[in-house]
Amino acid sequence: MPNSPRSPQKSFAWFGEAARGGHARAAYFLALSYQNGAGTDPSGEKAFQWYRRSAIGGEAMNALARMYAEGDGVRLNLSNAYAWNEVAGVRG
Repeated sequence: MPNSPRSPQKSFAWFGEAARGGHARAAYFLALSYQNGAGTDPSGEKAFQWYRRSAIGGEAMNALARMYAEGDGVRLNLSNAYAWNEVAGVRG
């Protein structure tokens, strides 16, 4: 993840600003930050929300599928996991 080695909090803030502005890749990095606790407290639920927004924007489909498959931040749902993996495969 492209976090600043000096300030993960700054990276988190910039990812958040860009993600709220609709930038799908920034939403992916914001989700990673929440998942790993980089610059913020870890939160599976918030990570899931941002992965979902990113996937809808064309990024992070495999990450979203993994969260559904593992029940991380969301209720386990293998149908949704399969569907998002299929979409990711079709999109390349």
